[in-house]
Amino acid sequence: MGLDVGIRTRAGDFADAVMKATGGKGANLVVNNVGGSVFPETIRALAYEGRHATIGYVDGVLKSEIDLETLHTKR
Repeated sequence: MGLDVGIRTRAGDFADAVMKATGGKGANLVVNNVGGSVFPETIRALAYEGRHATIGYVDGVLKSEIDLETLHTKR
C-alpha cells in the first residue's frame, strides 16, 4: 500500500495526468474532499464505472456545472 504516482490536484486540471498515469483508464475511485471547484475535473478523471465520493467542501463551493456527456460516458 504505497504511492505509485503523485498528482498535484490543486491546479484543477489534473484529469489528463490521471489518465496518463492509469494508461488511459482513469481512477476506479475518486474521493473529493475539495468541493465544487474541482467536481467536473474529478468526473473527467474517473474510469468507466468508477466510483466518486464527495466528502468535504474545503473550497466552500457547494454548486458546480457538470458535462452530462462526460458523466454518461463514465456510467
